[in-house]
Amino acid sequence: MTTEAASIDGHYQLAREFFAIDEFGVAELLLKELIAARPHEGRAHHLLGVIAYGAGKDGRAAEYFAQAIRLEPENGDYYSDLALVLSRMGEKDAAITGFRAAIQLKPGGPIAHNNLGAELRSKGQFTEAVACFGRALSLHPDYADAYYNLGCALRDLGKPDLALGRLEKAVALSPQAPEIHLCLGNVLLDLGRFDDAVRHHSEAIRLKPDYLQAHNSLGTAYCHLDRLDDAMGSYLKALALDPNCAHSHSNLGVVLQRMGRPDLAARAYRDAIRLAPETIEAPNNLAMALLMQGDYAQGWPLFETRWRSSHFKRDPRAFKQPMWTGGLEAKRLLIHAEQGFGDTLQFCRYLPLIDPRHKIVFEVQAPLVDLMRQLPGVDAVIARGEPLPDFDAHCPTMSLPLLFGTTLDNIPNETPYLRADPAKVALWAKRLEPAKGLRVGLVWVGGRRTAQPELQPLNRRRNIPLATLAPLAQTRGVSFVSLQKDPPASEAYAPPAGMVMFDFTGDLQDFSDTAALVANLDLVISVDTAVAHLAAAMGKPVWLLNRFDSCWRWLMNRDDSPWYPTVRLFRQPAPYDWETPIAAVLDSLSEAAATKASEQPSQRRAKP
Repeated sequence: MTTEAASIDGHYQLAREFFAIDEFGVAELLLKELIAARPHEGRAHHLLGVIAYGAGKDGRAAEYFAQAIRLEPENGDYYSDLALVLSRMGEKDAAITGFRAAIQLKPGGPIAHNNLGAELRSKGQFTEAVACFGRALSLHPDYADAYYNLGCALRDLGKPDLALGRLEKAVALSPQAPEIHLCLGNVLLDLGRFDDAVRHHSEAIRLKPDYLQAHNSLGTAYCHLDRLDDAMGSYLKALALDPNCAHSHSNLGVVLQRMGRPDLAARAYRDAIRLAPETIEAPNNLAMALLMQGDYAQGWPLFETRWRSSHFKRDPRAFKQPMWTGGLEAKRLLIHAEQGFGDTLQFCRYLPLIDPRHKIVFEVQAPLVDLMRQLPGVDAVIARGEPLPDFDAHCPTMSLPLLFGTTLDNIPNETPYLRADPAKVALWAKRLEPAKGLRVGLVWVGGRRTAQPELQPLNRRRNIPLATLAPLAQTRGVSFVSLQKDPPASEAYAPPAGMVMFDFTGDLQDFSDTAALVANLDLVISVDTAVAHLAAAMGKPVWLLNRFDSCWRWLMNRDDSPWYPTVRLFRQPAPYDWETPIAAVLDSLSEAAATKASEQPSQRRAKP
């Protein structure tokens, strides 16, 4: 090494030493002196770029890094650092190009692979991002940041089960990183492990008390655990940190709605929309808050935003044909079911009202096909997943109330609009002959949708074990008939003491069979389930055991339904208080059984 080269190298090393002890001003002065003496010293430009990047002077940092690359184009680290600053400047495509160049020059560098994956993830290219993080980990098996990023990307791909192990590994390697605890908590939320989610979200907040996202996520975990006061506290802390956070306002609306205050919830949702008009969840939540209050004029139009929400993005329907807007131009219409069985049963009432000049193809869930063939005005009924015939326009069932301008005063609520097959009705009449007195169908558990863990807290709030209905066994002159399907049906094998229970559910293959059985009953008592909608659509008396945080369709503060004249609502006065509505049901059931008993003798005498 020449004397000049040694001097240059010593000058650079001295600058690095001052940089290492955070004396950036001295380091910068030494580097500029070095560049003045030796303009082609690429490493000096690079270190100046690092100092500028640390000071938040991104434009200047990019210039230094670019100059370093021009002077030493084979140095992969320079490309990687330029890509970092370009990313922070929002130039994502240029950043990706820079990281790719760095990897090409230095393929064994795990940091560049990890950073490239992070950029690809930010652009929604999750699969390629996962591959990048995997390459980073193959080069550096204990790379905590790569495990963290890989877990986040797998969650983005809708694979929280795969994300879990990666994030647990990241936490083990870097337990003091609040962002890792946050993402792990969110994955645990996805998996329905809400207590564990609370633990990791709380740890993220302990490590970073002003962590806005963690306060929001902790509130969501509390909400799933029905710890509504704690959820409220978390969201209020988030709003104290940032009063203009739309997400926090939207979350606050959710907990207010759960608390039975849709009026205050609507205000919170409006705040969220005002602060972030592009927000995804708040408009649909606002729609449901308005519909619950009976404000259909504003509620139905906003309900069309449901397609933007995370729940509906799971199952998008994309057709080349346009949405039907009510005109006569479309000769053949496809009306398609979009949510649960109950939604299809409730809103199929609109199909007979469509102008008969249209030909209607009704696509429904397979178990509803035979029943819906009884619906007037429908030309063809097909099961979801079967090949579709040609059609000119389409409309989801739950957009029909908007098209028909539905208000509380003009709901098409004449029943029955669904009827059972007479031949099947006759068969069930024979089988039910031993069921004496008042025949009462029971349903205690609704569709559980086990593939959607986020819905399980709702199921806990609306479903009950059959044993909860034990007080009804006190009523004389009643034969109970199980209408319960799926695993909870087994509870009917050992009903509460004194309850006369008939169970034929093993022979119910679809809703047409259930409808025929219901046709032979006097009354259905049910939690909020599809069977309740079925019986009400058939004009049968239905007593609905309604949870405290009621579905929007049952409105507020009323014991009847404008959608179904034969429905009577027995509401919880507080969350999980089933004792009160069931006691009210017991009183009414005793009256109904007595009335039935008094009618039967006179009916027998009237026969010739």
